[in-house]
Amino acid sequence: MRKILIPTDFSKDSLKLAEYAFEKYDNEIVNLILVYPYEFPIWESELYAYSPGKIINQHINKEFSQAKNELVDNYYVHINSIQMEVFTGVNSMAFKNFMDYQGIDSAILPQNGFLDIPRFKSKALFNYVEKYVPEVHRVNLVIENREELKVNETGSGIFYSLKKACQTLGLPIFFN
Repeated sequence: MRKILIPTDFSKDSLKLAEYAFEKYDNEIVNLILVYPYEFPIWESELYAYSPGKIINQHINKEFSQAKNELVDNYYVHINSIQMEVFTGVNSMAFKNFMDYQGIDSAILPQNGFLDIPRFKSKALFNYVEKYVPEVHRVNLVIENREELKVNETGSGIFYSLKKACQTLGLPIFFN
């Protein structure tokens, strides 16, 4: 049984990659592993509360759940399992260990900029996938009605780090 890694931002559009996987491997039963790249907390107070399940639950919304249920209804004959994972690794060896543990043998990647996750995390994940996963397919998908993210909303960069530090320390924030 094939195990396919699919990066996700928990949007309805990210499940289009799963649809592509079912069409690509239409004669197989597959295990899908939806992976969300997440920057591991650096603040001690965040480390105590870190929970992959909590992160996944915070990001899943009703639209994503409905789209996932429709996907299962439409492709149930091809699905053995769908699991959601958080990847917090900081280097390629961490990804290789993650991949080996999960038994991943294929991946479906979107073009850059498709997912609403910090660009540095998605770029690193994509690089690791292309380096270690034996069979990788890149897909060009179109997203309708999605606004472009502003730099300060991407969850990356110096302003994001400063904002998180201020929030953790209880200091006032004078910038957006």
